[in-house]
Amino acid sequence: NSFKILIVSASPSFYLNLLMNMLPIDAVISTDLEFINGMYTGKFSTKNCYGIEKPKRIIQYLNKVGIEIDYENSCSYTDSFSDKPMLDMVKNRYIINASSKLKKIFLQANYNVEYKNWK
Repeated sequence: NSFKILIVSASPSFYLNLLMNMLPIDAVISTDLEFINGMYTGKFSTKNCYGIEKPKRIIQYLNKVGIEIDYENSCSYTDSFSDKPMLDMVKNRYIINASSKLKKIFLQANYNVEYKNWK
């Protein structure tokens, strides 16, 4: 069985791309910043990889590499309710270091997730 490990984040790609050399990940999907004349302008050059944009970008990546998501066996990890659209793509959903407020939000939404605490 093969699998892909993706880092999907609203954070800027210029530093998340460094993870490609440090961790066994297949791709970084994130927010690109405008870079002109050797300097970052502070503006986005792509849409912010946040909320509903995350599953769109994941689907684009999967189409590009020619694979389909395996709903039953795929996992997603988050620490934010804004990632619910991404969590909807997989059966195995993990909320990391959830605050009591975040747990309450997922509970009220009757959403099936598992909680993990990482230090």
